Amino acid sequence: MKRIFCAAIAALTLFSFTACQKEPAPKEFTAEKLKPIFQEAITAARDEEINQVLPILSSSEDEGGALIFDMVGLTDEDIKAAGISISPMNIKAYGVAIIAPAEGKTEAVQTGLDNFVKAQQQSFANYLPDQGEIANSAILTTREDGIIVLVMCEDAQTVYDSITATLDEKLK
Repeated sequence: MKRIFCAAIAALTLFSFTACQKEPAPKEFTAEKLKPIFQEAITAARDEEINQVLPILSSSEDEGGALIFDMVGLTDEDIKAAGISISPMNIKAYGVAIIAPAEGKTEAVQTGLDNFVKAQQQSFANYLPDQGEIANSAILTTREDGIIVLVMCEDAQTVYDSITATLDEKLK
């Protein structure tokens, strides 16, 4: 009887220990690992014409990067890793960004992207109404893993779904 009792206690203890263990923390990805994933996610979500016309930037040091980073109110210090593609001309409401904020910079990145969207909405409110609708339909979210995604373009939901599917696959 003692053996059965001891075996039951041991089994219960083992069960309790394994049941209480937390899920492993998500992998910590470096900026070097994230940048190509972000670029791949954006590239796969867009058509070839947009991919050729609007480059994907990861730093203000990239060609045209200073202008784009200024448009979204961000600096390199705000970002751990990024893929940002924005129309620099005020004839198209277009912005796609995937950003892993630097530590302590989540709010700054969210605010910068939100201000960019609001500026686009204002800019197109009475000028090019079709672009105003695109700006008003922008999607700006922060994922559970802390990555911030902005999609402001035609068929935004489809582009967003494609980006998040790629991120989910590559970051697991």
